[in-house]
Amino acid sequence: MANKFLRSNHWTGNYRASLIVIVIMFFFSFSYGQNNWGVRASANLSKTVSSVYSSPNRLGFSTGIFVEKQITARIFVLEDLGYSLKGSLAYNGSFNLKYLTSSTLLGWNVTSRLSILVGPEFGYLLQANYNSRGFKVIATNEYKQWDIGLQGTVRYIVFRNWGFKYGYIHGLQNIQKSVIYFDNGYATIDEKHNPKNYLHELGVFVYPRK
Repeated sequence: MANKFLRSNHWTGNYRASLIVIVIMFFFSFSYGQNNWGVRASANLSKTVSSVYSSPNRLGFSTGIFVEKQITARIFVLEDLGYSLKGSLAYNGSFNLKYLTSSTLLGWNVTSRLSILVGPEFGYLLQANYNSRGFKVIATNEYKQWDIGLQGTVRYIVFRNWGFKYGYIHGLQNIQKSVIYFDNGYATIDEKHNPKNYLHELGVFVYPRK
C-alpha cells in the first residue's frame, strides 16, 4: 500500500513538473522579440487506429493561444499552446482523451491571405475515460503520458484579423501502455493492437491586436 502511494505521488510530481515546463517554454517564446499573437477554436473529428483496426470517428474540439514570429517576408514560426479533446467511438459509448497540447510549426505565406504550416505536436495526457450512457470509467493509467504527432495546417485570412483553418494531425506513436496494471494483476497489449491518434479539425483563428 505504501509503495503504491509513493508511486502515485511520484507520478503526480512528474505530471505537474511537465506541465510547468510546457507553460514556461510557451510564455518565454511569447515574450521574446516582436510577435503576433492570437486565439483559435476548432471542431474536430478524431479516431484511434492500429495496424489491425480503425475505430469510428468521434466529434471533439480544441482551443488555444498561439504566437507567430516572422522570419522573412514569407516564412514564420508559430508556437501554440492548447487543449484538445481526442478519442474515438466504441461499444455504445466513447473513449475520451483530454490533452494539453504544444506545437511548433514552420509556416509559409503562399499569398497575403493563404498560409501553410507543418511541424510536430506534443500532447500531454490530462485524463482518459470511457463514457457510455452516463456510466464513466477513468482510464488515465492505461495510456501513455505523452502523445506525439505530425501536424499539417492550411489557413486563410478572410478579413484583416481573422480567418479559417483546416488541420490534420497524424499520430506517430502508440498511445496505450504495453503493460497495464490492475488491482488483480496486469495485462499486456500486443503492439499491433496498440492505436495511434488521428485527427481532422476545422476552425477559426483571431488576432486581437492586428
